[in-house]
Amino acid sequence: MAVLAAIHVAIVSSILVEERSLIWPLHNNTIHRYGRGADFYAVYLAGVNTRRRISPYMRNDDGVTPYYYSFRYLPIVAQAAQALTYLSPGTAYLLWILILEGLLVLFLFIVWRGISDMRYHLATVALLLVNSPYFLDLHMGQFTFAAVALCYRGLILPAGLLLFTLSVLLKPLSLVVLPAIVRERRYWFTGLFAIACLLLVSVPYFMHHPEQWNFFFGINFLSGIGVHTGNYGFPYLMGLLVIDADIALLYQHWGLMRVSRLLVLAATALLVFHCFNNFSARSAS
Repeated sequence: MAVLAAIHVAIVSSILVEERSLIWPLHNNTIHRYGRGADFYAVYLAGVNTRRRISPYMRNDDGVTPYYYSFRYLPIVAQAAQALTYLSPGTAYLLWILILEGLLVLFLFIVWRGISDMRYHLATVALLLVNSPYFLDLHMGQFTFAAVALCYRGLILPAGLLLFTLSVLLKPLSLVVLPAIVRERRYWFTGLFAIACLLLVSVPYFMHHPEQWNFFFGINFLSGIGVHTGNYGFPYLMGLLVIDADIALLYQHWGLMRVSRLLVLAATALLVFHCFNNFSARSAS
């Protein structure tokens, strides 16, 4: 375990100090995209713009932020990111890396106490310490691991209500767990509270700024498919199938692709709901 911890520290240190870190050859986004922290700097720029009372979704030269991708999170994230803008972009990025590492340490601590079988215990800790997607999260300054870690803690810790809500506000992907927990009455209020907070901090804002809603909706739900090896996912798979099969109908009516994504999402939610229901029944018996 000490060896794995040493490897983890070495990789994280390499990400922080080297332009071409140890993970550089492993990912499309490290080789062909912007440099370290590009996703984080999108949030940093949104914080700067919010402080200056302009749209957080604007792509502009603020004279402070280096390279960045488009900001595509909720407005509340940009408002919270204003606190980071009192630091330089590089220092703020370093702080975010330290926060992610802190979340990982807490995650490891919970796993250490929660798994009794030593084989699963060691395997789980090892996967967390040398996890390639996690290292890519660090490189890009992403928020996925933070959202997942907060979601997990939100379902097992006493302060779960606030942690799960924070996870949803940071990145609403945490809402995908709702079909799995709907059978557990103890989680109902947690889920409803998170959804209520999500609507409360977003709907009035977007109603007051409809042009920002158009951008937010477009970039998150209507954007095209980037067909490159750094864009794995269902849309990428469907895009490859359309290209390889030369399906002209989907080329001409790309909205059918979005319908298919919704159908797959609904079918997956029903499957998760059904599987969780069977698991709960077996556990009770």
